[in-house]
Amino acid sequence: MITRDDVHALAMGRREATHVVLFRGRLDVYKVRGKVFGVCSERDGLTFKATEIAYAVLTEDGPGRPAPGFAPGKGHWVNLPLSEVDREDVEGWLETSYRLAAGSLTKKVRSELGLT
Repeated sequence: MITRDDVHALAMGRREATHVVLFRGRLDVYKVRGKVFGVCSERDGLTFKATEIAYAVLTEDGPGRPAPGFAPGKGHWVNLPLSEVDREDVEGWLETSYRLAAGSLTKKVRSELGLT
């Protein structure tokens, strides 16, 4: 199990990550240069962008589900309850999601982020 505070620490450990709080503190949104890579709340759990393979594994065979509120054609967004995941997995998923989100940025910006 992981806590919302743990997710915050892991997400903010990414280079130039920003944090926005919505809905009177109930929802944490994590971005890199304006691109969302993670969303977390106690009630709804953790939402992140996944690779096609991870999405299939997590939503078909694992504890995940397609993330509500994220358009299916705009990437593979997974939602997982915080009670069903551990810190190590979340760290990897957030890193992948960060890289996927940053992938839509310009080459110059990706280079500034150390992602080239």
